[in-house]
Amino acid sequence: MVEIDRRDIGPLLKALHDGVCCLSAQGELLYSNEIALRHWKFPQRHPATLLLLPAVARALAGEPVYHSLLHWSEAHDLLLNTVPLSSGKSSVTAIVIISQDVSEHVLQQRQAEKSLDVLVEAVMGTQDVSDIDEALRRIAELLPQLESVDNSIAFRVDEQKRRLRPVALYGASQQSYQEWSAELSAIELSTEHALQSSPAYLQALRLKTPILVDFTTQPARNRPHQLRAAIYAPVLLNGQVLGLLGAERHRPLGDAEMYFPQWSVDLLQALARLVSLSIEKTSLLNVSAQHQEEVEIVRKLLSQKDEFLSLAAHELKNPLTAIRGQAQLMQRRIKKALHPDMESNHELLQGLRSIEHQTQ
Repeated sequence: MVEIDRRDIGPLLKALHDGVCCLSAQGELLYSNEIALRHWKFPQRHPATLLLLPAVARALAGEPVYHSLLHWSEAHDLLLNTVPLSSGKSSVTAIVIISQDVSEHVLQQRQAEKSLDVLVEAVMGTQDVSDIDEALRRIAELLPQLESVDNSIAFRVDEQKRRLRPVALYGASQQSYQEWSAELSAIELSTEHALQSSPAYLQALRLKTPILVDFTTQPARNRPHQLRAAIYAPVLLNGQVLGLLGAERHRPLGDAEMYFPQWSVDLLQALARLVSLSIEKTSLLNVSAQHQEEVEIVRKLLSQKDEFLSLAAHELKNPLTAIRGQAQLMQRRIKKALHPDMESNHELLQGLRSIEHQTQ
């Protein structure tokens, strides 16, 4: 337990950059700096209510508490250190509460955990999907689960018609699916004007890379559908743009430092890559199945060839034996009729010998 003179608390408060306040054992506010007033909403909130906090109650019982996380409100999380004070007696006479606003860190951690959940769910949900439209639709449906995303979009690129075809629109957008579909249908990718002008997702298609756009830094006329920020990631396969995934934000920034967490671009790029991987996987499986069918066809042909040769050898065996026997018999008869000196040059004998040799 710390022994300290109350007169020393004032200078101590000025030396600290976190919220610092001191309560009496009865809940009376003895000292406080400006940061603590903002944290605890004094004087709107009575200081005695802090005695009900677990970290403060433990300090009131004489136990110091360090790094206790408090979810103070929907948008505020505080990291607390509570130190009991005594004037030399055994009982606690006051409590110093040091508070640090860690709302942004807690929010980022919560967003990171949710992003991981979305990524895992996307992997599981697309592993057996062979249709790119369905893969885009499933992933776009997951994006509004992220706290920073108000709505998500997905569309395909029709290279033959040089048009954009809508696939999915999810979230709290005021724009109807019909309006969005009409907007995409009106865009001609073959025109240079379309590639160099808004909307921003065309720039992502042209550059073939994810982009993050802060529309609040642009003139109001360049803010489509009152968007404040957006991330657009093209879906690529072998260098060709197949479609696009988008995450959009309508809500104001609030207490957050940025509209999207730092890893949001990488997350959307990974999800877009996941779509192309599912298509690549399906293509490879189809090629593998085709090769397997071709191997089976070749095996059947080889088997049929072996059967034919075996059958032909069996069927030809008996006639050839008879022919060989006749050739041998005729050779013996001719030899009896010829002079020995004439056998080596006799053409008929030579032909019979050749037949005998070929039928062995």
